[in-house]
Amino acid sequence: KGKKGTFSELTGSMSRAAGRKINRIISFSKKKPPLPGETNTFSHLDDNPRCGYLNVLVNQCWKERWCCVRNGTLYLHKDRGDVHTHVSALALNGVDVLPGLGPKHPFAFRIMRASTEVAALE
Repeated sequence: KGKKGTFSELTGSMSRAAGRKINRIISFSKKKPPLPGETNTFSHLDDNPRCGYLNVLVNQCWKERWCCVRNGTLYLHKDRGDVHTHVSALALNGVDVLPGLGPKHPFAFRIMRASTEVAALE
């Protein structure tokens, strides 16, 4: 057996989970649209880059919500599977988006309307 150097560690085999994740990323662009008659309830959500989970600041507590932007409105849903009923909706016309809520939340941003915070998201 030869010595393991840094190069062999880089070229060695990867874990099964990492391989599946890479395959999923590669095959993401190869997804086929559903055939006529097939019903896939999440197909329109998987391909929509304007949907995803965000943490929303509600009553000084962060809650994870499924968020979608459609027709200039931000819809907040309790869960991805419950897209027909929304917890709240926020019209995005005339709002300002400002970054930051401090060093503890570097990826957070605030939605402001007329100098009043309407929502804080992360």
